[in-house]
Amino acid sequence: MTCRDDILDAVRTLIRQKGVNEFTAHEVVEYMRAHGTNYKENTIRTHITTGLMTINAAKHHSKTHDDFERTADGVYRLIGG
Repeated sequence: MTCRDDILDAVRTLIRQKGVNEFTAHEVVEYMRAHGTNYKENTIRTHITTGLMTINAAKHHSKTHDDFERTADGVYRLIGG
């Protein structure tokens, strides 16, 4: 599993628990820490807040994924489930 895979699993669980399709990077970091992630906080945040996984963020990487959309300052939603 990659960091992206682990983030997607965490996000799916968080939105299912919350009952609403929205989350923050902080929530994902805290969830992954609580479940024993080996990824550093900065790595997780970079995946979420940059164009690596977020469709409407600046693209600074050669390979990107349209997993999330930023809906407000620091708030994201999962695209497509």
